[in-house]
Amino acid sequence: QGYGPVQDWLLFDKVAAAFQPDLVIIVAFVGNDAIEAADAAQTLDTGRPIEDAQPTVNQARRIVRSSVVLQYVRMRWDQLRGRIATGTPERPLVSYLADPPPVLHQGLDASRRAFGRIAERASGLGARTAIVLMPARFQTDDPDYGRLAEIVRQSGGVLVRNAATDRFRHALAPLRLPMLDLQPILAAQPDRIGLFFQRNVHLTPRGHEVVGAALFDFLEAGGLAGSAAR
Repeated sequence: QGYGPVQDWLLFDKVAAAFQPDLVIIVAFVGNDAIEAADAAQTLDTGRPIEDAQPTVNQARRIVRSSVVLQYVRMRWDQLRGRIATGTPERPLVSYLADPPPVLHQGLDASRRAFGRIAERASGLGARTAIVLMPARFQTDDPDYGRLAEIVRQSGGVLVRNAATDRFRHALAPLRLPMLDLQPILAAQPDRIGLFFQRNVHLTPRGHEVVGAALFDFLEAGGLAGSAAR
């Protein structure tokens, strides 16, 4: 919980690489990964998680994550802080603003560097790497998008529905890795509202079926399925 691109790199480097994978699939959640990466960017240079230098903060985070009630309080606090600082109901929504703050571009750069390190490390193990772009729920849910867009509009901003996906695609293009964008696939489904649970941002069983089929087709069409089968 709470992992972003930088933590993905650390996990792969310190743990997953030991399993000698044949194929590595990086799933970027475009809804908040840029902000997560910006917050942890310094770790790319030091190799040391920020929490290690802040044991009190780390302990507090563990306590919060162990309690559903405290997580709900934290979520409400993050929403209030995001609305004051960015004019959005949640800080990660800056990824979709027509005129985003500099922190977004810093996060996209950190994401590219983190994913690039994963691909380089994987290549050294003889593995191929691919990237999957996972959209936020409101990118396929019309009522959800309308609600968020109105909140942002009232704060003087403009919410661009697929801006985060487009920005990630552009930022990661220099890596020249096979890339699957799930947004148009999910958007083309009937009853799009049924793809995600309404109480959270997670896929429903039907959403998982759609994504699973899309991943299979992507691996097969790109010749990556053979890598996984070796």
